[in-house]
Amino acid sequence: MNAPDAPRVEREQDSPAGPELPDLLSALVEFGYALARSQGAEQVLAQTLAWACRVTGATDAGIVMLRGNREAAVVLLPRPDSDVGREPVWHRLLGRGLARWASRREAGWVVSDSRVDPGWKDLCADRREMRSLLFLPFVRSGRLVGMFALTHPDPGHFRPELLPILQAAVPQILAALNGAAGPRNAERLRGYLEAVLAGLTDALVVLDAEGRITVTNPALERLLGRSRAELLGRPVAEAIPLDYGNRPPAIPSVLRGEYASFEMDLALIQPSGERIPVRLGCGALGMEGQRVAGAVMLLRDIRYLKEIDHMRSTLTDLVVHDLKAPLTSISSTLQLLQEYPPEKIGQETVQELLAIAEHSCQRLTRMIESMLDVERMEAGQFPLQKVLISCAELVDEVLRDIAPLVRESGVEMESDVAPNLPSIHADPDVLRRVLWNLLDNALKYTPGGGVVRVWARAIVRTGSEAGPPHRLPPGHWVMLGVSDSGPGISPEDQERIFDKFAQASVAGARRRGSGLGLTFCRLAVEAHGGRIWVESRPGGGSTFVCALPAG
Repeated sequence: MNAPDAPRVEREQDSPAGPELPDLLSALVEFGYALARSQGAEQVLAQTLAWACRVTGATDAGIVMLRGNREAAVVLLPRPDSDVGREPVWHRLLGRGLARWASRREAGWVVSDSRVDPGWKDLCADRREMRSLLFLPFVRSGRLVGMFALTHPDPGHFRPELLPILQAAVPQILAALNGAAGPRNAERLRGYLEAVLAGLTDALVVLDAEGRITVTNPALERLLGRSRAELLGRPVAEAIPLDYGNRPPAIPSVLRGEYASFEMDLALIQPSGERIPVRLGCGALGMEGQRVAGAVMLLRDIRYLKEIDHMRSTLTDLVVHDLKAPLTSISSTLQLLQEYPPEKIGQETVQELLAIAEHSCQRLTRMIESMLDVERMEAGQFPLQKVLISCAELVDEVLRDIAPLVRESGVEMESDVAPNLPSIHADPDVLRRVLWNLLDNALKYTPGGGVVRVWARAIVRTGSEAGPPHRLPPGHWVMLGVSDSGPGISPEDQERIFDKFAQASVAGARRRGSGLGLTFCRLAVEAHGGRIWVESRPGGGSTFVCALPAG
């Protein structure tokens, strides 16, 4: 079980950081079944205190229940010690909790350290076992009917994420106290539980001792693309096909009592054959005689985590390769200037070396600005300085700036800007960067002797047109495009080419990009109320089109 490929196992006696979510849900389900077998209010309250202490690690607990005539009944967790001052302190503690609820109407709260909290330090300062406090009110139809409190001697013991699990048990506790519990009404309590778990965003499955599915939630049905009726009663291995790789299936180990719980990442195989990366957590439901009563499973779709991992890897690659290259160039230039003074290599060579260093500095600056600007745009913190600008003048300025790169690439540059174009209300610096990025991208993928063409024209959309540009709503638009004679972009890459750190899988690029240029273009154009897209086919070149509102 300690092999490298074994799942992360948490046995019942080894959980210093507190139970994980699968264990908490298992405990919640088990608690519901225990309440269904309870006889009388006293047993219900005793089970509630014991269960709450078990799932939270609390060392002491108490409940106060309010009767209709405003009298209060206090029940404390049985303890072997004979602390004569315990009961009065608990009465005051629960009373103050009731008063706080009356003033704030909170659904539950945690006091991290009673000794420094002004609302509690006068009551708990002399009680070493009451450093951490957790309060949960019992509310029925907007009326407070009771409250329980938990304590622990260590400050910061209770995690806030425990509150939703405890709150989910409140309807079951109140139903049991009202006489709804009992063998004949177990299904009603189970209905409470299923209603609570239906709100989970993670897919949930409850298994019986044989590994058959007894409870599902809507998130599971969405993940699998199957209805509840198709899943209930079926063996979990058949209904939910999971690929463990070279590891043995772990769910049977929980049902055999070999694991208390586990968590691992694996693949869910959908009926279509698609493999979805998921994080599986599973915990046992307790014992029935000598066997495990069942298990609770949680499946979390972690595709977004895989995307984050990919972006992190790409960013690391960017830092290691793309930022390192200009830094190496600058460092080499400085070393040469240190070793060979101007009188030895001549002033012309010095100027050439300084130009190389300056070019590398500019490249570094553009990369860093792109990263920062993309972050600011995504956060809505990139104010635009809009003025009326001429599209023809914008194109001429950018073509002058990029002319050295065009000569270096050996590519022919063409310009086709329609006369009398309407003005654009835009930030000129931002749009210059958009056009520069599109031209730089085209030069990067166009072979020597090829052609890059920048063009602009005006169109009017009435809303009745069926053909492209299909993304545009009715209105007057200025279309700004960059076409190249490069290798083209596959349909798959076209779907993601504007995503952060995305790189087209095209061979023959002159140099590597940061994966942020087209992301900046998309965010900048959309910030101006425009649209951007690519039209391409493998082997047929590419055209990037920006549509901006006229005037």
